[in-house]
Amino acid sequence: SIAGVSNIVAPLPASIAGVSDAVAAIPASIAGVSNIVAAIPASIAGVSSVATSIRSIVSPLPAAVAAVSGAVSSVGAVVAPLPAAVAAVSGAVNLSVGNAINNINGVRNSIVAVSNNVNAVTRTLNNVAASVSYISSKVNNLP
Repeated sequence: SIAGVSNIVAPLPASIAGVSDAVAAIPASIAGVSNIVAAIPASIAGVSSVATSIRSIVSPLPAAVAAVSGAVSSVGAVVAPLPAAVAAVSGAVNLSVGNAINNINGVRNSIVAVSNNVNAVTRTLNNVAASVSYISSKVNNLP
């Protein structure tokens, strides 16, 4: 029975290494999201300059700008929990081998949570794009 325990314990370092590899990839994903979020102010600034130079489309702009602002706030709300999710994954990986076996499902759940947050950021950015598209269509339809 000691040999049986050894056979169970022997593959654990490789399993833990696999979890570490998955965790190591998360900062790059978060950096990608940060780069997308960083580009939003420039898009909004472009929308604002069009709004100030074309007086005939001023009336629909408040609603469109509010939609863009709400979408940007949503991106912030989605990105904010990502560090905690990464910290939860890191904490699970740093546990002892016995606890790591029990927490592999927790690590997976944290990675899924990060993925869900990234998907939510994508949806929010699509909303921002729709608002900008709406404003552009108003500008393009000017006589």
